[in-house]
Amino acid sequence: MVQLFESFGGPNARLMDVKIAYLHLALASQILGNSAEESVCYFEKATTWHAQHNQEQAWKSALDGKACLGKIVGVQDRAHMTCQLAETLAKIQKTNEGIEILEEFTSQSQMKGKALCLMKLGKLCVEQGLASDAENYYKQALEVMDMQDNKDIFVILECRIGISKAIIMDNRVSEANTILDEAYILAKKLHASLEKIYFVEDMGKFCENFGYIRRARECFDEVLRTYKELSNVAKKPPFMEVSLELKLGKLAEKACAIACLSRP
Repeated sequence: MVQLFESFGGPNARLMDVKIAYLHLALASQILGNSAEESVCYFEKATTWHAQHNQEQAWKSALDGKACLGKIVGVQDRAHMTCQLAETLAKIQKTNEGIEILEEFTSQSQMKGKALCLMKLGKLCVEQGLASDAENYYKQALEVMDMQDNKDIFVILECRIGISKAIIMDNRVSEANTILDEAYILAKKLHASLEKIYFVEDMGKFCENFGYIRRARECFDEVLRTYKELSNVAKKPPFMEVSLELKLGKLAEKACAIACLSRP
């Protein structure tokens, strides 16, 4: 239901249309027992109200969504929706409240779903500039996945990138570069897929933003190589190859400029 509504404009539509549509969606979900979908409706209402500078209604909608979480039976589903609640609270400038909710969930939860919430805690702490906390949460997430024998390589890589973002805030640049190098080597070995493309592209953007231009160039070069390996069916954005070539050209210019500045 939510996906269908989103296809017709979602929260970008007029506020009254959004308000009425989400109300009907929430009521229908409540009747059908779809607590997760009901939560999503309230979360979307919260961000819509926030966009209209109505913080009181935004906060109320977020709390209404939170109230639905207790009715979700599956631990993994509840963990996912708790993360979505925290993300919503961050969007309406209630990040600290979102962090508290995630911390409460991880303290009560067993292994299932815990890593997901720890990763979200790490992300929110990075956004808040809480470097030490962020690093700790990402490392805890890796420990939980290790105990679960979780071999989801993209999740592991996401944690490593998160750790590098945290330690860069502590000016531990050399250590961050080492973690990024290890993540890149691991990602490069993966089979060609759109998921790999999006992940390595994000890594390249991150490297570029903090000035690790050599690794950024290698990331985008790997994205281009991987894209060319994919079948035409998998190549959803047909213009991507051109944009990647342009990006590599700009990074080459940056590398030349840095080289010139470093010359005696």
